[in-house]
Parts: sequence; structure tokens; C-alpha cells
Amino acid sequence: MKIFIILLLFISTLYSKNVLVINSYSPVSAWTNAQLNSIIKTLSKDKSIKIYVEFMNTKVFKPTKKSNQDLLDFFYKKYKSLDFDAIITTDDYALNFIRNNQTHVLFKNAKYFFSGVNNLALAQILKKDIFTGIFEEKDPLGNLLLARKIKKNLETIYLIGDKTITSNKIMEEYKSKYKNIKDIDFIYLDYTNIEDINSKLRFYNKNSVLMLMVFAAFKKNGKHINNLFALDTLADVYKEPMLTHDNVYTHLENTNIIGGSCINGEKSGEIVAKDVIKYFSGVKIIDIPFKFTEGNNLFINEKNLNKFGFNVEDLQVNLPIVVNRNNSFYNLYRTRINSFIILGLLLCILVYVYVRNKQYETLNKLNKEINNFNNTLEDKVSIQVEEIKKSTDLFKTIFNTVKNGVAILDLDSNFILVNDEYKRITGLEKQEFYNTSCLEITHKDNQKELKKIIKEIQWSNYHNIFITQYIEKDKRSIDIMLDVFLMPDKKSILVVAKDITKQNKHKREQKQKDEQLLEQSRLAQMGEMISMIAHQWRQPLGAIGSAIISMKLQLRSSTINFSNKQESKEYLIKLDKKYDNINEYVQFLSATIDDFRNFFKPNKEKEKINITLPIKKALKIVEVPLKDKNITIKTSYENTGNVLIYSSELTQVILNILKNAEDNFLEKQISAAEISINVKKVQSNFVINISDNGKGIKKELLSKIFDPYFSTKLDKNGAGLGLYMSKIIIEEHNMGELSAINTKEGIEFIIKLPCI
Repeated sequence: MKIFIILLLFISTLYSKNVLVINSYSPVSAWTNAQLNSIIKTLSKDKSIKIYVEFMNTKVFKPTKKSNQDLLDFFYKKYKSLDFDAIITTDDYALNFIRNNQTHVLFKNAKYFFSGVNNLALAQILKKDIFTGIFEEKDPLGNLLLARKIKKNLETIYLIGDKTITSNKIMEEYKSKYKNIKDIDFIYLDYTNIEDINSKLRFYNKNSVLMLMVFAAFKKNGKHINNLFALDTLADVYKEPMLTHDNVYTHLENTNIIGGSCINGEKSGEIVAKDVIKYFSGVKIIDIPFKFTEGNNLFINEKNLNKFGFNVEDLQVNLPIVVNRNNSFYNLYRTRINSFIILGLLLCILVYVYVRNKQYETLNKLNKEINNFNNTLEDKVSIQVEEIKKSTDLFKTIFNTVKNGVAILDLDSNFILVNDEYKRITGLEKQEFYNTSCLEITHKDNQKELKKIIKEIQWSNYHNIFITQYIEKDKRSIDIMLDVFLMPDKKSILVVAKDITKQNKHKREQKQKDEQLLEQSRLAQMGEMISMIAHQWRQPLGAIGSAIISMKLQLRSSTINFSNKQESKEYLIKLDKKYDNINEYVQFLSATIDDFRNFFKPNKEKEKINITLPIKKALKIVEVPLKDKNITIKTSYENTGNVLIYSSELTQVILNILKNAEDNFLEKQISAAEISINVKKVQSNFVINISDNGKGIKKELLSKIFDPYFSTKLDKNGAGLGLYMSKIIIEEHNMGELSAINTKEGIEFIIKLPCI
């Protein structure tokens, strides 16, 4: 029975979900606490979800490349044994951290959910099949309407920020909403030091209100101050009403904050947590849309509002959330509440008397039942024995029908119990397990690591995903993935094994196939390169031949009098010039060979290189053939920088796209053929746009151009591997993206590569 219960508990853990919550700020932030507590409260309703929480504290420790890497290393050491199913981020810094590291082994299998993000532009960038969440889309016009209700002769609105990334984003959002409003003077004060803000407010307009954008990272005298101290400092100078879009601060008493149309942190946290539960219930993440204003509410602080001579009813707003009311519920209904309390006490006494009487009746009934039980004890025992037998049979059924191999070992790795799937994986019969151990059937290359795991499991209790090899009965090696658990008795180990031989074989075969296709594609390009070199060599070789014939004819003509020093000197000058010309042509031929050799010399490691260099290398190779065919190339390089890539592979991709464009121009007989190459930086990526005026391709064929062996060339000389391998090179080798779209004039290829 004990083993059965343990096994049921273990099986339940197989279906548990791991969720990591990464917060941009520290737990002392009221805004962060509001989101986080709501997330935990909502997720905790699902008992299968395990929650892990981390804080970046970016208000104090500004993120740098090194600090982010240190944080990533810390997370990996702490959680490397876990497989996260979902990552929740609160606010912008945490989301940016995940975006920059989403390919890391710790995060790559998870889906990403976010809350409290100010950067609305990410809605057009984030991949909707792995990201969803709720943005902090503010309601500037709602706050402007509230400001006009409080100040009938409103002339000026001061917007205050602490010059953080979040503050900058919110300022830009408010500016875009207020740009067409001409009767109000909007003054944007975005400074790090609170002293700079106060100096600007010292002679403020009395017909004004102040809107608090972000004020959690202000400094005074060079030192960070908390938001409450910052608020008091502002109130020392500015005495008019203040508005906020953060509901955390609407509850503060004895301030000038009268409320505002706010982002409700608690509501946002609840929404994103419900989206996680919805995803775990089977809804695809792409079917869970981004949300923008669902977390907004209008909050009014009644006590602070009264200081300026207004009541909530005076504002005439629809269904506000009113906080800090002047009269408590108890004061309003004191008499009724006291009456209910007295009535409740009397009711409790009556219930107590009733329960005591029932207890006596129950005790008498229980005594009778005990007497009856004693009389039929033998029958009871028989029934229990039968129940135990049924439980044992149920345990055996579950134990032998789970899809994975399950075995129980002692601390020396000797087998105590195995299920049918474990027998099938190893090829051993039941009796053979008792004559061997798990260590003995493990491949010798993995035995040392297994010994270490068995030793460490006695204090760590669990080891997740150990890949090893077993030697089957017929001496054949198979690939196995193990999860190892220490049993509650501390004297035995539970091992769960899964045969991954076929999966690994498929991965190796697919890798070999891709390498063969890549080599095939490179050989095809090699033929094209040889044709280009032959074309480029034709003119210099002709010039070299003409120069040699000219020198030979001059020598044979015998018209030069070498005894005449002046005539001999002039001839030698002409001869040196001919030699120089021949040497220039030879150097050109040598450089062409170097370009060819460097292109086909594979990069064994990625290199840090300027994004434009592989493009320029490709253009240098095809410059002459394209020029001879009257094909014009236009280039534009904006905001270039370094990338970490296999540079020769990127050159190969550029050459392939240019060669396809050339073939298309010739096939369709395009006059004034033109190719445009544009490089620019967009967010954290460099984007290469390569477009032509070759009339594009049919819409129904566009989705197939990256398929292997697909070609649109009429003569079908194309192998159909160029674009297929180009997509593999960009997306799998260099962690980028490659796509194509039809334009009005032709086709455009878009290459995205991450910046470093």
C-alpha cells in the first residue's frame, strides 16, 4: 500500500507544470507586489502548477550586458534541473531579458507571458506563437478629461518622470495622444534628480494639474530615494491636484493624488495568470491574443479629492473605484452591525447547545456501533484483506501499463522491482535483473556519471534528465533518458527510463542529410563561381597577350638603335610601363582566385564581424558578371554594427539570392534590371532587405520557394536547393530569420540577424 501511494504521488509529478515568474523590480515595489501577489493567488488555484519567483531589482541595479549574463548564469545554476513550461515577466526589463535569452537551454522550451509592459511597439514584433500577455496601454485622454473636471479653467498640465526606460516610453505615449490638443500647455519634465523637477515647478501655473508618469527611481543629492519620499518632496513645491495612472498610489492618504485612469496591477496580474492556466488547459498560445486596456480602471481617492472642494458625485464619472472614503462602513451602519453581532452570539449559543446534544446522541450511537463491530470483527478483517488485494492488483496494473520503464533500486543500484516496459527496453527477463545491477548494464563510458548521481541523490532527492546508454542482452547499445528519485524510505531509488534511440538516430540522419544538401548547394555555387571567374579573366588575359605581342613586334622590327642612349632610354621606359600593366592584370587574376578560395573555405567557428563585410564580399564576386549583363546594384547601409555569424555562409546566401535575381532577369528579359540592398538596425536585430524589379513570382508558389528541390526556372537547371539551404543557414546555423514577399515591382528577401 505504501509503495502504491508513493507511485501515485510520483505519477502526479510527471504532469505538474513549472512556471518561473521574473520581476523587473524588487519585492519592496508596491506595483510589483500587486502584480506578483495576484499572479501567485490565481495560479495557486491549480494544484498542478509549481511557481518559482525571481527579482531583477533594476531600479537600483541598472541592467548591463555583464549583469544580465551574470543573472543568466545564476538562473542556470539554480534551475538547470528544471524544465519550465511557462515564463511570466512583469514590466519591460524582465521581458527584454527573456527576449535576449529565449534560445538559452533554460528557457527555449517554454512559452512566454508578460504583464505591465509599456513598449507597445512590441505588439508588432513579438512572435505570437510563443509570446502573449497584457500591455500597459495608458489612458491619457481619460486623465485629461478628469483634469478638466477638477480644473474648470485648466491651462497647463505638468507630466513628471524619472528618466527611466519606462518613463520615456510612457512620455512618448502621452505625447502621441496629446499632440493635437492646442488649448492646453503640456510641459514634460523627465529628469533623474528630483531637484531638477522642483526647480522647474517653483513658479508653476495655478490653473494646472500634475500627472505622475513614473517616480520610483528619482535621486536626491546623487542618492536613490523611494517613491513616497519623492512624492513628499514634490508636494513641498506643488500644491495643486495630482493625477496618476498607477492604482498603487491612488490609495495614499494625506497627499495631493486625487486618482486617475489607472493601470490596475492586481487586475493585470490576474489576467496574465489566467492566460497561463488557459494555455495549460490546451488552448494554443497563438489563440490567446495580446491585451492592452483590459487592466484599466478609474480610481478616485475621496479624502484627497475633498481637500480641493470636490465630492465624488461632482465629477460625474461612470462607475469609479472609490478609495479612502471619509466614513467607514462600520460608522455608517453601527446600530445594525451591533444588532447582528448580538443576534449572532445568541445564535452561536443555540448552535452550541444543539451540537452538544447531538454529540451525546452520537456518542451513544458510536458505542452501539463499536459493540456491533466487535461482534463482526472477523468479517471486517476479511473485507479489508480483499480491499488490500484489489489495491495491490490496481498498483500492478498501473505499474505495468505506464509508457516509461520504471524500476526500484537499492543504494548500490541493484534491482528490487521492474515493470514490463523496463524489461522490454533492456531485453532482460525478470530473473536476470536479480543477477545484475543498473550500473552493470550501463555503458562503461557512462558508469562513472551514474555512480556520481546515485551518490548525490541521497541528499538532493531528485535528478532530472540523465542521458546514458544501456547494453542490451544481445550486446546492442541503446540510448536512454533517466529521471532518478530518492524514495521516502531513504533506502531505495526510483528510476524512470525512456528509450530515445530512435529519436537520436533520426536527429543524426537529419543532420547528415542537411550537411549533404549544404555540400550539394556549395558545389552548385562552385560551378557558377568558376563561370564568373572565367568571365572576369577573359579581359585581363587578352590585355596581357596584346602587351606581349606588342613588345615582341618592337624587338623584331629592329628600328630601335640601342647604341643611342636617348632612344634606348625611351624604349626601356615604354617597356617598364608594359611590364607594370602586365603585373596589374596578374594581381587582378590572383585577387580573383583569393576571393574564390576564401568563399569556399568553411568557417569552423562563428566570428564577430561587421554585417556589411560578407555582403561586400559577395558583391565583389558578382560585380563584373552583373555589370556585363546591364544589371544595376544599389546599396544603402544604415546603423551598421557587428554580428556573430559564419561569415562565408552569409556570403553564400547573398550570392544565391543575387544569382536567382540574375537568372530571373535574363529569363524574363527585364530591361533596366535593378537590385537594391539595404541594411538597417531594427530593435535588437540587423535587417538585410534585398529586392529587385523582376516582376516577382506567382502568389501560389511563394510559400514553396524554401522547399528542397523546388525551382521556378524554366530550363529546370536549378537544383532547387539554394533557397532551402539559405533558410537553414540563416535560421539554424546563425539564429536568424529568412523570409520573402512580393512587392509591386518584384520580390524582396528579408534577412534578420541578432545584434551583439
